[in-house]
Amino acid sequence: MHNLSRELAGRGIEVHVITSSSAAAFDAASMPPGFHFWPILSSWTWSWRDRSAVSALRRCLRRIRPDVVHVVYPSSDRPNGYHIPALLRLLAGCPVVTTFFSLSLLRGVTMATRLSGLGLIWSGTILISHDPFYLTFLRLLSSWRLGRVRYVPVGANVAAPEIAYRPDSVSAHREALGLPQAEHYVSHFGFVDSSRDIDTLLEAVRRLREKGRDVRLIMIGGTEPAPTQDLSDHQQRFRADIAARARKLGEAVIWTGYCPDDAVTKYFLASDCTVLPFHRNTFGRTSLAAALQHGVPVITTASGPRALFLRHRENAMLVPADRPGRLVAALEEVLGSADLRARLGRGALEAAEWYRWERVAAMSVATYREAVGRRWRRGER
Repeated sequence: MHNLSRELAGRGIEVHVITSSSAAAFDAASMPPGFHFWPILSSWTWSWRDRSAVSALRRCLRRIRPDVVHVVYPSSDRPNGYHIPALLRLLAGCPVVTTFFSLSLLRGVTMATRLSGLGLIWSGTILISHDPFYLTFLRLLSSWRLGRVRYVPVGANVAAPEIAYRPDSVSAHREALGLPQAEHYVSHFGFVDSSRDIDTLLEAVRRLREKGRDVRLIMIGGTEPAPTQDLSDHQQRFRADIAARARKLGEAVIWTGYCPDDAVTKYFLASDCTVLPFHRNTFGRTSLAAALQHGVPVITTASGPRALFLRHRENAMLVPADRPGRLVAALEEVLGSADLRARLGRGALEAAEWYRWERVAAMSVATYREAVGRRWRRGER
């Protein structure tokens, strides 16, 4: 929401972000005029016994008097505490646009979470997602009110670099970072959770090293949850298991920890390629957008009509999830050909246009206007 809010405020739109009180440390003063920050919610759950969060939200909405509310349904890291947004249509009295980064309607969630998710789907004026599977599922769940589902991508979560990837410059970037000399460096970017196929990535690195290839893996990014993230027991067990598997590879795996944007860029540019394997939701990933905008060759998981703008061997190498043999073959092909890496890098920069925040903001504004227009056409007040 940070980057989208910046773009919207830059277009002269009054943006009010209502979020957790734990986010109070955010530097709202760095945002453009027209951005307003409300870190007021102590909890996203609701019960008859404790309605303080709902009361705080109601008071805030009365002060703002929004024309439209944009709900962002979070990723699957913390689905079980996200209930209050289902009340927003009633509390705000205006159209509600909901972006679904996760549906969280099936396994591992409480009945309250399922009902709140279905409530958002039922009450939302327009439903947004960034992933073909989610879009299909949302259309099925809202088939009684056709025409409410829209595709809007997400942009990168790091700043665009001043220079792009080049196969002949990776050695210089490795020297600048002080990385040990190795035949190849492969990177992964993003917070580790169970939606990512990290097991297959580690297995592919292990197999390549068994074949005598000196391949090292750079895990770029934070390894601890943000203060607002309440990881489930499942996610904590997954992260512990991944850490144990990575330790078996010893010095072949480098964990950077949290990196500022310029450090992320340096690690991308020092990599021969970036591997982003996902079990689901490939296209709703800020990490994919970030890799593409750096022009680094990308290997990711997508296939068939769900590949959207990605084209195999043109702007990315596409492999199925949970298939370490296929990932090994893709890595061998990419690492063995500087020409292929250069072609994939050029294609990545072209594909990155899909994720530009200017484009995301323009599509979002169009969605807001459509939501407001639907309200008046239906005679809602």
